[in-house]
Amino acid sequence: MIKKILHVIVIIFLLPLPFIGSGDILKKFSPYFDENGLGLYIVLSIACGLVSAISAYYVTNKALAKPLLLAGALLFVIGISMTSVAGLGAQPDFSPNMLQHPEREHYRYALLFLNALLFAVAFFIIIRNSWSTAAPWHRWIVLLFIPAFAEWLWEFPHHFFLGAHLQEWINQGKNAADFMVNYTPESALRMGGIGRVIQYLVILWLAYMLFKSGVLKKWVLIVLTVFCAIGCFTGIAVAVLGYASFAKLQILMLFFIPAGPFVLSYWTGLALLSKKQKAP
Repeated sequence: MIKKILHVIVIIFLLPLPFIGSGDILKKFSPYFDENGLGLYIVLSIACGLVSAISAYYVTNKALAKPLLLAGALLFVIGISMTSVAGLGAQPDFSPNMLQHPEREHYRYALLFLNALLFAVAFFIIIRNSWSTAAPWHRWIVLLFIPAFAEWLWEFPHHFFLGAHLQEWINQGKNAADFMVNYTPESALRMGGIGRVIQYLVILWLAYMLFKSGVLKKWVLIVLTVFCAIGCFTGIAVAVLGYASFAKLQILMLFFIPAGPFVLSYWTGLALLSKKQKAP
């Protein structure tokens, strides 16, 4: 009984990990404030990540098939990475001020790009594991994954190299205030909305496949369905109405930024790892 209670407590601790807990601790050392160094922040992020990994190991179902264990672990690492991103405690800086510390945005988007790679590897591990047992129509998810991953491949390098392009823009004598409109036009943001819709659909479809395989609980699928539906609505709204018109709804915009799909991926990994089932 005590073991079950501890199991629940650890999961409750891990669920909001990217937002509170470790994220709040890291904010005190964010390189955006008080002239904190990025090196120390990275070390503390790794330390918090190790604590989270140890906690996850305690609730992990060791009887889970090895491919699913690996996939779940990769998705869980996305949450550890997002904790470090959230711990920065500041929105991305696209102003000329970012040229004084471009390494901060480089760190942010390097982590986000890493998350995309982790998701891709976990995705194909899960697909390969269920390729011969899942219904044939599930294989179409691969075609949906391609544009979803392609959006990430464009988005994160695009922002990673923003500083270099901004510096070049300024060196040409152009107004820095006009840079973002030219570098990331409204049409690109609308396409990003479509990309988000596809990403949420891939996450939900993948969760459904795991549910049908018996390794994901029904209530987890329901929760993911609700959040993915909100994410799809947000993406469609941005694609149709435009980013500027929809950006006023800050709560919904949380589903448009990269954190939305990645946090849901992390929750999927945690749910996968922690589901209890009898050993075969």
